[in-house]
Amino acid sequence: MSDASAQPAPPPRRLLSIDALRGLAALWVVAHHCAGSYVAPLRADHALLYALLYPLAMGYVGVNLFLVISGFCIHQKLAMTPADQPLRLRFGAFWARRFRRLYPPYLAMVAVGGALTLALALWQHNDYSTSRAAETWLTLRWDLLTHVLMLHLFFGAFAYGLLNGPLWSLALEEHLYVLYGGMIALRNRLGVAGMLGLVAVVSLAWRAACIWGLGESPTIVPLNIPANDALGLQQAPSRWLEWCLGAVAVEAIFGRTRLPAWCRSRVVAAAALAAALTTTYTPMGWLLADPLWGLGWFTLIGALASREAAGRAADDYRPARLTRTLAWFGRFSYSIYLVHAPVLAVAKFLAYNRGHLPESKGVLLFQVTAGLASIPLAYLFHVAVERRFMASNPTPAARPDQSAPLNAEPHIPLPLSMTDGAVSLRRKHAA
Repeated sequence: MSDASAQPAPPPRRLLSIDALRGLAALWVVAHHCAGSYVAPLRADHALLYALLYPLAMGYVGVNLFLVISGFCIHQKLAMTPADQPLRLRFGAFWARRFRRLYPPYLAMVAVGGALTLALALWQHNDYSTSRAAETWLTLRWDLLTHVLMLHLFFGAFAYGLLNGPLWSLALEEHLYVLYGGMIALRNRLGVAGMLGLVAVVSLAWRAACIWGLGESPTIVPLNIPANDALGLQQAPSRWLEWCLGAVAVEAIFGRTRLPAWCRSRVVAAAALAAALTTTYTPMGWLLADPLWGLGWFTLIGALASREAAGRAADDYRPARLTRTLAWFGRFSYSIYLVHAPVLAVAKFLAYNRGHLPESKGVLLFQVTAGLASIPLAYLFHVAVERRFMASNPTPAARPDQSAPLNAEPHIPLPLSMTDGAVSLRRKHAA
């Protein structure tokens, strides 16, 4: 890896492939939350069906994809800096833009989650008295407070609360923003390879301390084995490498960084993702799992984005119908991520109240129906709420040979976060 000394070849204005991956990840997560827990019981007696449905059980790796794409999109603006200039992050302005873009829709769903939690608690006890509401509020208030402050990821009792477990990853992304300035400082001082090397050491050391020092283990969904106090493995230092890989990928698209050919090889991407699949069941695998998933998605993003950039430059890019369809979902994937879990939670509650047992076919039918319904509901939320906060930022002060992105700083949370339209890149300069 090396820094580019010449001006980059101008990339296309939009990368449809990024939105398509975002849409794929969002739909994969929804499918996982609908039916992922139903896969493990098939392992003993229905091996072929288990193998066919295995991707449903692995839908949580969509979070890894979200993190890499988030780094790609958030770093896009700085990646446009001319290669002979150091990167400079105005952290206050950056944070204000992120806050305005992400927090209002997030806060709206926190309020919805709090209201649903209170309503379902009263319904479950068939007691709508003021005393029952006050008793429920004693616990709910702390859940709400930690979510409002985006600190819920630090508390096991609240990390997956408010009937909206995926909100943990939005807190993670905000925490990764705090580390963004550190990444920029390391990038300027050590270069790309040095920065990635040091970030990898930090991430792996943190993960090792969690696994062998604190005895943490992740959820093993394909076997329905729950996590053992695994919040440490979900904290920002543990997931920092994945996010930084996305930032390096967008620098390569703009030509600020030159990467080896393997970084955009589909064969390498497939090999890394296959290797990540083998890490599910052992402590050493848990150490390497998220970094390997991140590496696989980073390489796949490099392959797809560079192919699209080259095709558009030659006026020869013809995206498949599937790519265009997934990209459409990708444009409101943040709303999908915010909305789907409460819809599924209410559906499961209704199924239980109809007498269906946990993990029964009746509950599955309710879940699948609710999952399908959550997509149009998410689109309505996108139109009514999210889109109000998607306005482009004012054009920044002009810099040599640099124009503002068409839609400033598109974002993908990350789970893991998934917000604006396709990443928007610089117009082609006149020769």
